[in-house]
Amino acid sequence: MSAQKPPVFQTVTTAYRDVGRVIHAMPVLAGTVMAILIAFNLVGLFFLPAYVPGEVLSLGGLILFAAGAVQSFLITPFLIAVHRFILLRQVTGQYALAPQEPRFLRFFGWSLVITSLSLIPTVLQVWLSALGFSGAFTGILTIVIMAACLFLTFRLTILFPAIAIDAPGATAANAYADSKGNVWRIFFIFFLTILPFMLLALGLFFLGLISTAKEINLLTITGKILAAIVGVPAYALFVAVASRLFLALCDCLNRPS
Repeated sequence: MSAQKPPVFQTVTTAYRDVGRVIHAMPVLAGTVMAILIAFNLVGLFFLPAYVPGEVLSLGGLILFAAGAVQSFLITPFLIAVHRFILLRQVTGQYALAPQEPRFLRFFGWSLVITSLSLIPTVLQVWLSALGFSGAFTGILTIVIMAACLFLTFRLTILFPAIAIDAPGATAANAYADSKGNVWRIFFIFFLTILPFMLLALGLFFLGLISTAKEINLLTITGKILAAIVGVPAYALFVAVASRLFLALCDCLNRPS
């Protein structure tokens, strides 16, 4: 296990610089993913059911999960390309789906695993409530499970860049081991990374461009398009952070495959 600790502020600032280099080096790929995100956001606004907290097991919730899985499938080439650009300096000129490649399937599969982890607390809360458990017990247990899921998510962060570059020993067990003792550091790095986007989302909400209700008007359409445009650097930024954490923490390259 690597003894190096990723510096919090330096990791965040380097990741932001990485995003600029990624978009400059791969504009066609970034533009294609932007078009995909715009299309998905508008389809979601016009045709998909509204998200209702606590109803993830309903038909509407399952439809939204399936739509999210399709979007994740379509942006996987971009995420892999960003990892490979940062870690290997490999430029991907064009967008190309390659589901036949083991790298693609592993990356996408683990993306679904992480997404499923984020849904476990809500599903558990629904089940416990249906079984008649008290609100206090359900709430406390949900918080504990949520913390455990976040813990696992942070510990597995460096698995994705390892898969993207076909690193030897790119397994969940090795990623979990290499991130030992760095959960809080990883948390703060991601929190500082996402903070500007949280403030931007809050500003769009107060401007009426983002709404929690299922409203279709010029403002919400504009908001969906803006969210998709911002989504490209946002996705690239999270990938960049994961890549930088991989460089600091991962000992995969020193292990046999």
